[in-house]
Amino acid sequence: MDDVTRGKTKISYQQTHTLLAFAPPTQEIQLGGRLTLSSVKVTKNLANRLTQARAGGQPGKGQAIRLLLEGMAAPREVPVTILVFVNKSDVKLPDDLKSPNFVGSYTSVPSARTAHGPAAHPPTNIYVDVTNKLTPLVKEGENLTFTLVTVQPRGAPEGTPMKVSFKSSALVTTGR
Repeated sequence: MDDVTRGKTKISYQQTHTLLAFAPPTQEIQLGGRLTLSSVKVTKNLANRLTQARAGGQPGKGQAIRLLLEGMAAPREVPVTILVFVNKSDVKLPDDLKSPNFVGSYTSVPSARTAHGPAAHPPTNIYVDVTNKLTPLVKEGENLTFTLVTVQPRGAPEGTPMKVSFKSSALVTTGR
């Protein structure tokens, strides 16, 4: 733990371990659009690592399995929601939100406005916890594919040229 403001705030940093890295070049998704990350064949080793990470060998000692979107940049003047699906590239909303393939989501809220427009924020690392829903969907010998769907924000006209981008993505484990 680091002492941030003379003992008033403590931040605990969790160590992450990469299980599976996806395409490293910058990826972009138009708001109201979708992006399917690279499909990966689930090897016996990967299936075992996912199971071990979740179980941790002992009750209460498991690790969280998270999808990491590194260096995410998104519009700050509208809310942004990213829905995460596993092995479901033909997502149909809202029906598929009840599907077992829907494993998590991330939502950001608009930033405060300044005299020069929306407040700017630096790119952020986003972690979507997929621990409880991922393992039953992953089978050795099959493909593992993540599909990200962004929701068109209310108040933004259809076709608004806004996008979400991130530098890289990976499946990681973190302590719980």
